[in-house]
Amino acid sequence: MKTGKRVAAAVCALLLIICIVCGGITFARFREAFIENAGAQVANAVAHYARNGLYRTSDEGSVIVPIDQYSSRISVSDIQPEDVIDFYFSVTDTYGNLKNQVPLRIEISFSVCLRIRTDDKLSDMYAQAGETYSSDNLLVNSQVLFYKDAYFADHGNASNGIDVLPDNTLSSTDFSGELLFVANDGERIVHSTGFYFAPAGDTATAKSFRLSVKVPGQADNVDTYAGAQIIIDLSVAVEQLQELPDGV
Repeated sequence: MKTGKRVAAAVCALLLIICIVCGGITFARFREAFIENAGAQVANAVAHYARNGLYRTSDEGSVIVPIDQYSSRISVSDIQPEDVIDFYFSVTDTYGNLKNQVPLRIEISFSVCLRIRTDDKLSDMYAQAGETYSSDNLLVNSQVLFYKDAYFADHGNASNGIDVLPDNTLSSTDFSGELLFVANDGERIVHSTGFYFAPAGDTATAKSFRLSVKVPGQADNVDTYAGAQIIIDLSVAVEQLQELPDGV
């Protein structure tokens, strides 16, 4: 009589869906690399990051700024004093016919750099959200603001969203999405915030954001803006959890 076969437990394949729109890059890391499951069903971990629009507004009005689809950063050249750069993006729990089926934690991190001419060379100066810069700083009158629920339709009708403000009492990223954690090593300033995705329901969940950067005012040196740029580095990190925290 034949002995019964032992059937190894099937391991769910985790399918990370990363959508790159206009060169946007989503990074993913997982605390748990797999989920045990007795069947052969695949569990999808879906986080769709889309760059929805980049605009520059001056006294002459608002114009669309092309995004380099092959670049991991957003760079706006030919900036002029007190221009406003608005970057709209979103993260959703669906992609095409696929829906997220596992608990996810999403972290958004960004830095804003003004590349400007000082002492006859281009220097990188990082701006902090919510910071007010005085007249003795080349960042004078500049401003960095971050908003959630800034739904994008077109630039004329997009909602402004709700302020996500820096909190210097935070020691790590706030995943309630209400506050910005700021890491400043004296040279580079990185902001972060986050949120959770539960397994998707019948309706897609979309988290929409706007990062707004006001270019500094006119410097005394007329050559200061020769070759100047605003550079935004922004990443979305996705981590699968065993379960969502209480209250989420």
